[in-house]
Amino acid sequence: MFRFLAAAGLLVWLSSAFAQTVHPPAPVVPAEPLPPLTMPAEATVPLLPNGTVVSQPLQPVVVEVTPTVVDAPPVRVTQGRGAVIEPTRPFARSWDSAEVLLWWTKPQTLPPLVTTSPFGLPTLGGPNTSVLFGGQSQDPPGSGGGRFVLGWALGAGDRAGYEVGYQFLGTNTTSDPFRGGGNLRGPTFGIPLINPRTGAEDVVLVSSPVQQGAIVVSQSVRVQGWELTGLVNLYNSPQIKVHALTGYRYFMANEGVRVDTQSAFDPQILAATNVDPATRAQLVRFRSASADQFDAHNRFHGGQLGLRSEWAWNGFFAQADTKVSLGRTVEVVKVSGQTVSVADTPAGPSINYFPGGVFGQGTNGGRFSRSAFAVLPEANVRVGFLLGERSRVFVGYQFLYLSHAVRAADQFDRTVDLTQLQPPNPAALVLPATRPAMPFDRGDFWAQGLSFGLEWRY
Repeated sequence: MFRFLAAAGLLVWLSSAFAQTVHPPAPVVPAEPLPPLTMPAEATVPLLPNGTVVSQPLQPVVVEVTPTVVDAPPVRVTQGRGAVIEPTRPFARSWDSAEVLLWWTKPQTLPPLVTTSPFGLPTLGGPNTSVLFGGQSQDPPGSGGGRFVLGWALGAGDRAGYEVGYQFLGTNTTSDPFRGGGNLRGPTFGIPLINPRTGAEDVVLVSSPVQQGAIVVSQSVRVQGWELTGLVNLYNSPQIKVHALTGYRYFMANEGVRVDTQSAFDPQILAATNVDPATRAQLVRFRSASADQFDAHNRFHGGQLGLRSEWAWNGFFAQADTKVSLGRTVEVVKVSGQTVSVADTPAGPSINYFPGGVFGQGTNGGRFSRSAFAVLPEANVRVGFLLGERSRVFVGYQFLYLSHAVRAADQFDRTVDLTQLQPPNPAALVLPATRPAMPFDRGDFWAQGLSFGLEWRY
C-alpha cells in the first residue's frame, strides 16, 4: 500500500510539471473592487487591559461554588417500608410524642371492714360471722392516663439533646356498698374492731333486723410525674443507637380510703314484734351517719441516670429505656372522721355532731409528715413501625417502683375506743382514750401498664 501511494504521488507531480511547461500563462483580467468590510458589534475584537488585541473574544468562566452550610442535613437512606436511616445524626432536630396509658397499681391490703351474721352480732371470729370486705388484698381496676414528651437536639443534633416529659393517671375511685336491715329475717352488718377496754373483738352495728343501714368503702389512687432529661449519644449506626440519660425526676402517688356508714331506726318496724305498744310510743326515730377518711401522699424528688437503646430494621423499631432515680420521698398521712346523729323528738329534731368517725378519732386524727431516702427504678420498652419519614406508631410496656411510700390501707388501727364518741360524764371515772393510734407504717409502691402512642420527628 505504501508503494502504491508513493507511485501515485510521483505521477501527480510529473503531470503538474508537464502542464506548467506546455501551456502558456493565462491573461490577467482586472478584478472588480470589493465592498467595504463591516463586522457586527458582537464580533468586535476586544482588547486586553494593556491594549493588546486578542485573536478571539474571551468567554466568561463560570465556577460553580457549593455554599458551605454549617448545619447541613445528613444523608438520608431509605431501606424498605419507608424506614429512614440517618447515619450521620443520632437525633432529629426535634421530636414530640403522645401516648395513651392503661396502668395498674399495687393493690392495698385493708383490715376487715365489713362483717355479717345471719343472727346475732357479726363479731369477727364468731361462729356465724363472715367477712364481706377487707382482710385481703384489694386489686384496683386499671387506670387510664397519658404521657407527653417534647424533645430538642442541641446544635446539629450530632451528639446531644434534651427532652421534657409529663405523665399522669386519672383519679381512679372504686366503691363497694353493703346495704341491709329493717327485716326481721334479714342478716346484720357491722364494722369489726377491738375494744381496748376489754381487749376482745367488738363490733359497731350498722344494720340489724330492726335497723336499716349501709356501709360504703371507697378507694382512690392518682399518679403523676414529670422529668427533665439530657441525652448524650454513645453509639450511632444506621441500625443501632445508644444514648446516655441524665436529669431530674419528680413522681407523686396519692391514695385514699374512705368508710361511710348510715343507720336508721324507726319504731314502726317494731309493730311486727312483741314489743309493748306503750314502750314503742316512747321510742323516737333515730338516724346517724359517720365518715372516716385516710389519705396517703408520696412526693419523690431525685436525680436520674439511665440508658436508651434503639434498634431499627426494615421499617420496624424497638426502644428500651432503663432508668434509676435516687432522692427522697416526702410522705404525708391525713386522718379525719366525723359523726352526726339526728333524733326526732316531740320537741323537734335533736342534732349532735362528734369529731370522730369509727377509725378516725381524736387520738389519731390530723396530718403527719416524714421523709426518707428512696430509690425509683423504671423500665420502658416500645416496639412499633414507621409511618413515612417523620412519624412512627408504637405499643409499649412500662414498670416503675418506689422503694419507700406510705399506703392509706396501712394506717388503720383496729383497736378503737368508742368512748370518744360519747359526751363526757363528770360523775363517771373514765380513763382517757389512747386508741386508735397513728402507726405511720411504710411500704413500697409500684405501677405498671401498657401504652399506645405516636411520635413525630422534624
